Amino acid sequence: MRGSETRHLQEQMNTRSVFLQTLRRIWIVPLACVLGGLLGFAVYTAAITCTAGARQYQVISKFYIDFAVNEQTQKAYDYYNAATWDDLLFSHPAISDVIKKNLPSDMTMEEARADAKADILSDIRLMTVTVTAKSADDAAQLTEGIRKGLVQFGETQKEFDKITFLQSTSPTLVTVDERTRNAVLLGIFLGFLISVCALWLYMALDDAVHVPEDAVRRYSLPVLYVLRKSGRGELPAVIAAENAIGLSALAGGEYPGETAADGGARMATPQAAQEEVRGRIYAVISADGVSHAEETAKALQCAQEQQKKSSAAGSEGAGVGAAGEVRGDRTEEQIEILAAGAPSDAAFASNVRRADCLLLAVRAGERSGCLCENLLAQAGAVHKTVKGIVLTDADGRFLQRYYRAAPAHTLQQAEAVQERGQVPEKKRHR
Repeated sequence: MRGSETRHLQEQMNTRSVFLQTLRRIWIVPLACVLGGLLGFAVYTAAITCTAGARQYQVISKFYIDFAVNEQTQKAYDYYNAATWDDLLFSHPAISDVIKKNLPSDMTMEEARADAKADILSDIRLMTVTVTAKSADDAAQLTEGIRKGLVQFGETQKEFDKITFLQSTSPTLVTVDERTRNAVLLGIFLGFLISVCALWLYMALDDAVHVPEDAVRRYSLPVLYVLRKSGRGELPAVIAAENAIGLSALAGGEYPGETAADGGARMATPQAAQEEVRGRIYAVISADGVSHAEETAKALQCAQEQQKKSSAAGSEGAGVGAAGEVRGDRTEEQIEILAAGAPSDAAFASNVRRADCLLLAVRAGERSGCLCENLLAQAGAVHKTVKGIVLTDADGRFLQRYYRAAPAHTLQQAEAVQERGQVPEKKRHR
């Protein structure tokens, strides 16, 4: 494949445009994080509830502890905390012997120690014992052994008046445990990582044209006109000014190669500015077919009529010339714009042959880099000159943000064009 046919893959990235496009899609990242967290929760919950070997059942028991009074200090014994109870359950013979007698047949004391947990606050006499086992029967049986052991322990130890069993829940299937949070955090992290990488890859491979500079840089052709998408805001003043220049170029007026603030061409190139094209019949070619070409042709004709009316009104107000006379003593001629579409359309060959020059219609934001380059190759094969590009369906709001820091001289030029409907004189930026 020739290098000219893959320019959309080799061109320099427009960092400002990519940044603004990324901001428009940044909502994907938090959404992916939320979905990743939910997916992690769902997968882990399904794993611990649907897999036979991973299912666990839980029983929660409540005990009330009546501490005895120390005769020497006349205060209740208070050195039994949560860590003490976890150790006492399986280390003190008064409790562990009773638990061992009531232990399920397929469970060892080490497994029982891992499955049971006692918790008590320092200033509350209510103790909670949580038993988690692989089956409901094992959980219930181990809970019963702990209940008997604690009650007996309260009767035999001097530190207690008694330990009273209050209540116990039925064995329930565990759906959320300590590792559920880890699963959710892992899902959030993976969602963030995948979404960021996917968004970066999408933007890196995006061959769509979003701003005129992208088209100029890629195809080395001037953008003669920008058509905004309905409902997406108005075009910036600088684009409106350059639209007037582009229409004048189509009708035979001079098309100056304006230079952006960074020194690069914005809507035209030096080669395009020097090119002399005498044709007055244009054919619009488009990767989106003849329907898109027809819409573009109609929009250009309407824009030309509006500009002619505006120029005529300005000339009459100044008392000079006839309608159609523009600055520089050049007369704009009525042009004919044909809709050729793509090579697959029936009218493509005939309209391209009739035309003096071609116009490439590119839909903004649509990934059609390969198709547009193929169209330009077809134009070269039939020895037709491509006058320039018409960018359609442009997002006015996006362009407003993109050109928010437009140079002052450019904005002043735009205002002059809008007020007078005239083509500004060519400026040379040194």
